[in-house]
Amino acid sequence: MSSRRESLEHAVQVFEEKCPQFRNTDYQPNPTEEEEYRQYQLIKEQAGEAAVGEAFKLFRGKREEDLKEADQILISMGLAHAPETDLASSAELGTSQPRNVPTPSRKMDPEVAKRRALVRSNRDLSTGELCEIFDRGKVPLPTKYVAAGHKSWQKAYEDRNYRSKIQILVSKDKQEH
Repeated sequence: MSSRRESLEHAVQVFEEKCPQFRNTDYQPNPTEEEEYRQYQLIKEQAGEAAVGEAFKLFRGKREEDLKEADQILISMGLAHAPETDLASSAELGTSQPRNVPTPSRKMDPEVAKRRALVRSNRDLSTGELCEIFDRGKVPLPTKYVAAGHKSWQKAYEDRNYRSKIQILVSKDKQEH
């Protein structure tokens, strides 16, 4: 864990111990608390972003390792060629080995990637707890949920018509590699 993230999380704890009412997502500060509440929200958002950033870095590193290992397995089985040269340089060398070109991955919405990284780094948490993390991490709701009038993951999860949809979404995210 980074020292910046630890510092931010500690600052959030200090704020929450001093003003426990700040934990309530629907809390409206009175005029004397507005500046302190604004600072709390800023620190909390930065702590969430630091946590998401670390989770995404870990995920990206693991994904790259997995891809390299899979490539090596395919090469050892003779199902793929090692990415040694492209066609122009292989022609110069007198070989006909084609270049091993990876297929382009489909473009993923960064907000979906953020949600999936949060789910994968918190697999042991319940869906309700993950919804809290999504709200703290400012992960936007799917468009259909917003169109139905939901303003947060937690509120959508409380709606019996959306609870199972969110559970399925999280379950699929947990299964993604």
